[in-house]
Amino acid sequence: MIRYDVRGYGRSSRPTADPYSHVRDLGAVMDAAEVETAALVGCSMGGAIALLAALSIPERVSALVLVAAALDGFDGTDEQERDWEERMGPVEALVLAGELEKAQDVRLLTWPRSEPTIRPAGASARSPWTTFTS
Repeated sequence: MIRYDVRGYGRSSRPTADPYSHVRDLGAVMDAAEVETAALVGCSMGGAIALLAALSIPERVSALVLVAAALDGFDGTDEQERDWEERMGPVEALVLAGELEKAQDVRLLTWPRSEPTIRPAGASARSPWTTFTS
């Protein structure tokens, strides 16, 4: 089993202003570990990354286990959009101002609204868990 921290979480570095892809990062981790195919397990954002990897690089994904994974490409309701703007508006303003460290700190305070009481062993409150096994 291999577990890694996505950019901005756990012990990983924070994202820079340069574009990046969580799926490409996952592929790079698999390459570095010399893993050709893997069963991907992901919770929340980690689940979304695992799902996008299965769609983008299906030849590298043998199975998926998703927990509370979000899907990209759907329009939110007016209520969801208002909630998002309320929570993420300050973060987006900080990003536009070039205050990436502060933006990440504020973002981490807004999500999730209620902390889960059970986490995988060794996982922190700030870590979206993405794990894969070969």
